[in-house]
Amino acid sequence: MKNILLFVALGVAFASANAQSYFEFDFQHDEYTDCYSGKDPCFYPVGWSKDGKFMYKERYCEGTGCYSAAIIVRDLMTNTNARYEHIDTRSYNRWMGMHYMGYMWEDSAYRNTFMDILDEFNIIPVNAHKYYTSDTVWGRNSNSGFYVIEMEVRQDGDAYEVVLVYPDGFGEYSGIEPGDTEVIYRGEVGKNDSGDRDSVFFAGYFRNEINGYAAIAVMHKKYDGYDGGDYGVELVGFEVPILWVD
Repeated sequence: MKNILLFVALGVAFASANAQSYFEFDFQHDEYTDCYSGKDPCFYPVGWSKDGKFMYKERYCEGTGCYSAAIIVRDLMTNTNARYEHIDTRSYNRWMGMHYMGYMWEDSAYRNTFMDILDEFNIIPVNAHKYYTSDTVWGRNSNSGFYVIEMEVRQDGDAYEVVLVYPDGFGEYSGIEPGDTEVIYRGEVGKNDSGDRDSVFFAGYFRNEINGYAAIAVMHKKYDGYDGGDYGVELVGFEVPILWVD
């Protein structure tokens, strides 16, 4: 089973490289700065599980060097990390600079760790790059029709919320009134040593055919008066509900 998954994962990785998307994912947001200019993060989607988990890789900088990476499995049911595997990339750096993550496959320990995580969480490494910049997500109803839910990220002082805005027309047995809002996640806004707050905003969302979950990409832009500041990516998930029509 592991050999089959390895074959599939490598095939997906090489196909993505040919499409020039293997090295870095583009979040397609006006304020997003790609990691080639020295901004965080370099983001690499990997795949989904049937029970609402999303696996991805990150490359980021810490302190004085950009030697850190991680393999992350995000549990979208609880919006927590089911696995966070830190990787020191210094032994993998090559003359290609930021392109080095592709060469990590040459190391058997890295390959085995990657495949063990795929196997442990039953990750299917396909369709991970399906991403939308719209702030609305389509759902289906009990009459085989469709509806739209709006997604918002609201920042207020030191806190932020990820909010769903439901459409008119939910059935009386759904427990949701027309136009209701639901806070699916709350977090604390980061600050620098001077007390300047980060900016938190909606960038887009990942969607797939394997399960009914959507993963909202929440961008955290760190305050920097000189060059605009680095970024962090947080995935906040929810299961898109079925609208029961009366």
